[in-house]
Amino acid sequence: MDFAHRDPLTMIVPALPVPETPNLAALPLGRQEDGTLWSLTLTGTHVLVAGATNAGKGSVVWSLLRALGPMLRDGSVQA
Repeated sequence: MDFAHRDPLTMIVPALPVPETPNLAALPLGRQEDGTLWSLTLTGTHVLVAGATNAGKGSVVWSLLRALGPMLRDGSVQA
């Protein structure tokens, strides 16, 4: 068991670098509570972002759009 004694996400986490060629099988969106990379698979699956008010759903969406930036720019992805 791992018990959190403090909130590990109270400090601002810097934005991840935007990859030149996004990997849709493991799109990096942020950091998990333990500091490891949190990535999202967009290929062959559906994605649902849900949570209570102020839970950070918007951050997930904006991180996803930021990570897809190069593909948005070249037109291979549409928002």
